[in-house]
Order: sequence, then C-alpha cells, then structure tokens
Amino acid sequence: MRTLAAAAPALALLSGCGAIALGDPTNSGFAVPSATGQLSEVQSSTAVGGSDFSSLTGNGYGYQVGSVSNDGLQGFAGLVPGASVAPATTPGLVTMEGDFELAYIGFILAVDTEVSGSAVTDQGRLTMNVDFSDGSVTGSGTGIDSFSNFLLNGNALEIDGTLTGNQLNGTATYNGVTGPMQGLIGSNEGIGVFQGHTDGQVHAGGFIVN
Repeated sequence: MRTLAAAAPALALLSGCGAIALGDPTNSGFAVPSATGQLSEVQSSTAVGGSDFSSLTGNGYGYQVGSVSNDGLQGFAGLVPGASVAPATTPGLVTMEGDFELAYIGFILAVDTEVSGSAVTDQGRLTMNVDFSDGSVTGSGTGIDSFSNFLLNGNALEIDGTLTGNQLNGTATYNGVTGPMQGLIGSNEGIGVFQGHTDGQVHAGGFIVN
C-alpha cells in the first residue's frame, strides 16, 4: 500500500501554480498507453498501476492511478493501440473467463489545500456472459487481495455492457463505485478497460477473457 500526499498553495489540491476548487479532489478517464502498456498521465513518483497482455492475440491494456499536479488524485486506463478481435460468427450465449487487474486509491482526504490517499492493486478472476444475439454482456469477479479495512464495499467487480459489432461499451462497478467501461469482444477473446471515481475513491483497470 502506498500513501499519496501533496501540499499545495491556496485553493489548490496539489502543488503547482494552477488552482482547482476544493471539493473536486478526484477524477478518472481513458488514456492511450504505449505499445508496452505504459501510461504517463500521473506524477511518476506517485504512480501505481500495471498492464496485461493476451498470450493468445497479443492484445493488451494499461492502467494507472496517482496524483496529477494541481488536479487531485486520478486514475486512467486504456487499450494498447492496435488491439483487435476476430468477428463473432455464431449467434447465441457464450461464457468467457479470464483475469482482471486494477489499481485503487482509497482513504482519500481533502483538507484545505491538500489531498491525500492510499493506493493498492488488486487482481482476480472474471466470468463474462456474452450474448452475440442481443448484444448483452454481463460479468462478475472477485479480487484475490483482501483489504477488509480498506475496501468498505468489498473487492467484487461487476460488468454490465452492450456489444455493437465488436465494440463493447457499458459500466463496471468496483467496491460499490460505478464508472464507464469500453473494449472489444469477438469470437476468440474479450478485452476491456474501466475507470471510476468518487470524492473518496479512484480506480482504473482492465480485463482479458476468452
């Protein structure tokens, strides 16, 4: 577990010359990683994250949480450029299984001109049900790391999405916080990334199933 903290000038959450309104200590979004799954969206000294690649297709994703100068604690995730899947050729319901990984910031405290939090990583197994007939996608999994005093709502991951062609869009919920999800699903593999935040939590991660 890594503790993140930064002092800042008046009206700013983190050090630097820019200012943001107190009450907006967190954010999250999608970003494009390098070919090796690396992201550089947060200050390197505070970065917690990782990447994963498919042994079947070479598809990959990266994820990262940390502090952003003058912009609080944030999380980012994205697919490695060039990710692709084989088109689905058979309609009907298919069950896919694989792994998910994510980074999480909790214990977030914003006081006057400082925001702080503690970051950890989690990973686990994910089972997804993909209906290539109606485009519905649901999934669930549970992280293998136990943070009974850290994750107030447990480390379960829930997926709820819609498939249009090979494009996956929807939401992912982790530790009770729901945020956007996007990715690709085909006949051979599914890969996706997700992120979310509240004033008290930031998370970002991804999954690969087949």
